Amino acid sequence: HPLLFPQFVPDAPTPVTIASIDVNYNTPFTATDSLIQMVSTTPIVFNGTEQKNVDFRVRISEKLDAVDEAGELIAISVAQVTLRDSANNQVGTFNVFIQRENNLEMSNFDATIDGSKKKSLSDDDTLENLKPGDRIEIEAEASNKYDKDTNLDIEDITLEIECDNEDNFDFDDKTEDIGDLAPEDEETQTITFDVEEDAEDDDSSCLTTVIGRDLNGARHGEGINFDVEVTRKSHDIQITAATINPTSISCTDKEMQLTVDLLNLGRSDEDRVALEVTSKAISFQERISNIEMDEDDA
Repeated sequence: HPLLFPQFVPDAPTPVTIASIDVNYNTPFTATDSLIQMVSTTPIVFNGTEQKNVDFRVRISEKLDAVDEAGELIAISVAQVTLRDSANNQVGTFNVFIQRENNLEMSNFDATIDGSKKKSLSDDDTLENLKPGDRIEIEAEASNKYDKDTNLDIEDITLEIECDNEDNFDFDDKTEDIGDLAPEDEETQTITFDVEEDAEDDDSSCLTTVIGRDLNGARHGEGINFDVEVTRKSHDIQITAATINPTSISCTDKEMQLTVDLLNLGRSDEDRVALEVTSKAISFQERISNIEMDEDDA
């Protein structure tokens, strides 16, 4: 697990001796769970402008979070170390940051569009050319990377999605429970949402996270950012439904009624929409022209 120490340069030009350290721990860390010690048991002498490595030993606290709420790896400041010479004078200070190993990962992350077009996603990918009415299924596989001999479950794992420009989307639910995972186990969960019929022709940034806590209370997880690109054509009139009554006719029937639902998914207001119905079986052809439809009209 990386320990982040700055390279020490003495405050005074020359000479400097480091003989001991004082450690001031940041809450909630203590010497019991995050003990920091200087490895050398003899004073370290710096001559002139000389630079040397000063080695430290530190215990990594079990309660140290590996990631933040967005699933990003974090280095946490656990203490400030004061360096002292043989006369107990202060000769330098630095903050100690520790980044612990993350043990909850998304081993697979896929998006399926309208039940057929599947794409594997990684950080900063884009779902391109989506259109109003498309249905998107986000599928994430969470994996507990702890070794089995640790006996460390990761509990209360959730899959969550957040997007800007959320008026473009209709989510079934933005959070799904994955539950608990034993070491080396994995589990898959999905989040589903639709592109709204009146979605803007615009890109949206989304963050999907898998977050849980191990038995010591430390947070683990991963976040993946991706963009959703909604593209609307300039002119796009859709027939969303058509019903006819009666559904069958005989020679004695004199009329039937056809109802057609239209939707303007294009970016433009339209004033010359035409609907034409043709049937060779009954030698019928009818055209209705100059229908006006504003953007998103149905």
